Amino acid sequence: MLRPGATVLNSMASAPEIVTVTVLAAPSTPCSGKTTWEMAAAFLRERLSQRFGSQVAVDYIELFTPESFAFPAVLEGIQQEKHQLPIVLVNGSIVSNGAKLNEGVISRYVRECLQKNGQ
Repeated sequence: MLRPGATVLNSMASAPEIVTVTVLAAPSTPCSGKTTWEMAAAFLRERLSQRFGSQVAVDYIELFTPESFAFPAVLEGIQQEKHQLPIVLVNGSIVSNGAKLNEGVISRYVRECLQKNGQ
């Protein structure tokens, strides 16, 4: 029996899953004027954090760095000219390639992932 005022913790509840947005781009390549893809990804990170808080993480990965090899299917698609840089993945699925970072499109995919996770 619980004491009055005791808090019941639901041990079945899990921590919210974080949606990961990955921007894969060529190293030090300008995307618009003097802005690099790394700078654009940092801006996207800031904007998505304002919208979704800690429920989203944005990673910037340069092509041919050790981190990029975690995406073999993406690298193969680039090699076969099926994909163009930059490539944006949401939870590992390509949502954009060969275009500027579109916050609206990316946000839509993040929101869909959060809804699937029940958040």
